Amino acid sequence: IKVVFFDLDETLYDYGSVRRIANQRVAELVEKLGIISSDVFIRTLRRITKEFYEKYQGLPALFDRKNRFREVFKALNIDVNEEIVTKLADEYWNFVYQHIKPYPDVVPVLEFLKKKGYRLGIISDGLIDVQLNRIRALKLEKYFDIFTFSEEVGKNKPALEIFQLALRKANCSPSEAIMVGDNVKTDIAGANRIGMISIWIRRGIFKNVEPDNQLEVPNYTIYILNELIDILNNITTI
Repeated sequence: IKVVFFDLDETLYDYGSVRRIANQRVAELVEKLGIISSDVFIRTLRRITKEFYEKYQGLPALFDRKNRFREVFKALNIDVNEEIVTKLADEYWNFVYQHIKPYPDVVPVLEFLKKKGYRLGIISDGLIDVQLNRIRALKLEKYFDIFTFSEEVGKNKPALEIFQLALRKANCSPSEAIMVGDNVKTDIAGANRIGMISIWIRRGIFKNVEPDNQLEVPNYTIYILNELIDILNNITTI
């Protein structure tokens, strides 16, 4: 094994709880600006988010926060200028960047893998700038050699294209790579389809979403990142 790829959100840090508070902060700002009550904003945002997942499933546009906020106001028949939308998106992302922290097991494991000579990569759904800003906010950038985001290929995981691009950047074959992710439907299915070794880390918002078919069944399941070291030791000694 030459390269260990990781998903970002929920795999290396807890995004779910920070996202909830960030949305609440945006809702409070909307109320403060006298546009609408925070309760109505949050209720409508939930509905729009659900619609976004149906409409943009598999596309990077799913993660465009400005677009989501625009749709909330559109649904409420409220005219809001672009300056306000930008202000709300900035409020959201600034809160996220300030409050996200890696899970406690992340830095020690990444440091160990680097010392062992593995190359490390990120394969993440999302917009390039936003994802890079998150990685910098988490202070994890220095550990990684390869960054691949779904915006680069125009499709989210489990699309083959994002995994193919990551392997090209890493200059390695699927059998020389491992993918560690929290979501069986995206990380594991994509890794299995291309022929990487797949490792499901059961934490975050998708930890109880079980595989629906053979493609979503991981080669290994772990609960903390330290278990990855044992798996790598076993693979390299086989």
